[in-house]
Amino acid sequence: MLSERWSSDGSDIPVPDVEPDAFYELLRFIYCEKVNRRKDVIWSLLYAADKYDVEALKKMCVHFLKISLTPSNVCFYLMKARELGATDLVNFCFEKLSTAATTAIFHCPRNDEFNFCFHDLDIQTICCILERDKLEIEEVDLFKSILGWAKLECRGQNLDTNIKNMRRVLEPALPLIRFRLMSPKEFTEIVSNSGFLSIEEELSILTYLTSKPRPENLRPLPRFQKSIKILIHDERSKETFYVHINCSDTVAELRKNIKDRAGQLYPAYPVLPADDIPGPQYASPYAYTGTPYQPSAATRTGVTTNSDLLLTSTCIFWLKHENVCLENSRPLSDYGIENESIILLQPAQSHHQIPSAPPGTLQNEKKKREKPCNKILKKIRKSKILGDYV
Repeated sequence: MLSERWSSDGSDIPVPDVEPDAFYELLRFIYCEKVNRRKDVIWSLLYAADKYDVEALKKMCVHFLKISLTPSNVCFYLMKARELGATDLVNFCFEKLSTAATTAIFHCPRNDEFNFCFHDLDIQTICCILERDKLEIEEVDLFKSILGWAKLECRGQNLDTNIKNMRRVLEPALPLIRFRLMSPKEFTEIVSNSGFLSIEEELSILTYLTSKPRPENLRPLPRFQKSIKILIHDERSKETFYVHINCSDTVAELRKNIKDRAGQLYPAYPVLPADDIPGPQYASPYAYTGTPYQPSAATRTGVTTNSDLLLTSTCIFWLKHENVCLENSRPLSDYGIENESIILLQPAQSHHQIPSAPPGTLQNEKKKREKPCNKILKKIRKSKILGDYV
């Protein structure tokens, strides 16, 4: 790279893209295998080592940067590593950022050394962060940080900080924000009030957030496993207790946790084996099937054991959230279940408790239900405005 310049008449070889101190450290390492890894020139030194293919020095710089990585400087390190094409360092920064995203992005601490924070990133680095599937930060906090970045970017480009200009500078990153991960309250109070989205975009997201259950084809991939605490209320016994579970877990996993939790709360209750299940003469609040149940000695002597409230593997019960029955195969997020949500535990009706209906009853009930439906369908066919019936 430098050999052709020795034949020229000039005695100076200009190196405009490397700081003098970094170039001095590069030459010292080549001749003496010694280097002073100063923080103020480390990035310029890494660039010079990569440019002149001094692999040993490059490894030393990357190692030094890795051990000095903290949540307060991880965003800066990530941007610089991307600029230099240091793939190994980029991956290391993403690993650190995935678990420290809330501190590094939302709380946005400024590093005293570089006077740098998340708001000073370029749009390409922000897009790389938003594309990550593993990022332990609430989506609403991520949106707030990006909104703050857009305001500063408009000021840096001498633009008015209005919604139009903010959307323009955020155009590449906007589709990467997972608004559907927010709760309806977070979306309406933060996103809608900001006026950042159009009416059509807000309506589309709100339709998804208010659906129970939510459409599977529009379900966003969560960025992290969010642990929540759910209040379970047994309508039969009027007992309440908490269950800890992940928001992305299925209803079937919640049902299993409820059974395990009930076993801890009621250890004195007798556990019913599979072949000893209450029959029709001992009506249970849950739907049991099997052979007739013979009451225990404690029950015959008048001691209250309340075995009907025991949630064993043979019990069938309904779980309801906001009066919607939960399907076992769906994740809890499909029903908008979040921290401190209330789940009602209702007994399933046993087929023994259903009274026999006279002939023709079901057909008559069906006709009664169809009459108002037919009237509405006729109105819809005649009307040109379908929105009145949504």
